[in-house]
Amino acid sequence: MGKFTLVDLTSGTAASQSSSHSATKTRSDAGTVLLHWLTALSMVASLITGLRISADGLASQWGTGLARNLDLILPEGEMWTWHIAAGLILFFCTAAYVIYVRRAAIGDRNAPARLRTLTPPTTSRLRWRAINVALHWLAYAAIVVLTGTGTLLYLGYGGLVVTFHRALAWAMLAYI
Repeated sequence: MGKFTLVDLTSGTAASQSSSHSATKTRSDAGTVLLHWLTALSMVASLITGLRISADGLASQWGTGLARNLDLILPEGEMWTWHIAAGLILFFCTAAYVIYVRRAAIGDRNAPARLRTLTPPTTSRLRWRAINVALHWLAYAAIVVLTGTGTLLYLGYGGLVVTFHRALAWAMLAYI
């Protein structure tokens, strides 16, 4: 009797494994897909509401630039609540992913040990895989720092905190 695995998300078919058939390796699992899309939606919501907040800022250094040019397509209304909610969902999705990866024993896919392949001569496939892992860890760190700077902004701090929060937000926009 065959043993069934998760649905192969790349083809949409169920991958089965038996003694006479070779196993089809799934590229992902349901938990990762759910967390990925929840994270992606909260990142987009956070960036869109953040652009609106920045465009509306009277003392914004770049408020007359890109954010003001996007004024017609950015959402209107009270954006602070949506921005804070999206930021918190983003942070908790990132934390949940780290916990999920540890508990599901699927840590190999983003293991920091893969970064070792960046230094010695290696194949381009392994090098790009290591670069992808490095980008993931940089994104995780940026989300944590964005949450920290966002909290400081909520508490009334400004100046360099605003500049740092904005720079990291642009980095995240470039990342996606």
